Amino acid sequence: MKSATIRVRSAIGGYAASLKGKRATCTWGPMKAARRCAGKIVGESKYRLERMKLRVGDSEKGVLYRFVVHALEE
Repeated sequence: MKSATIRVRSAIGGYAASLKGKRATCTWGPMKAARRCAGKIVGESKYRLERMKLRVGDSEKGVLYRFVVHALEE
C-alpha cells in the first residue's frame, strides 16, 4: 500500500476512523483516531498522515474528515 484514504465519522462521545475494514475510535480528536487506524494497517510510525478536503456527498454519508495515509519506505 503506497497511500489510502481514511474516513472519520462521528461516534458516541468521539470519532471513528475506518480504512480497509479496520476501525479505530478516539475521544481526543479526529486526527488521533486516524493515526490509530493507520497504525493498525501500516504499523506504528511507518506512515505519514495528511488531511484532505471532503468530497461531494461525504456529508450525506456522515463523513466529517478525510485523511490520506502514505506508507513510508523502510
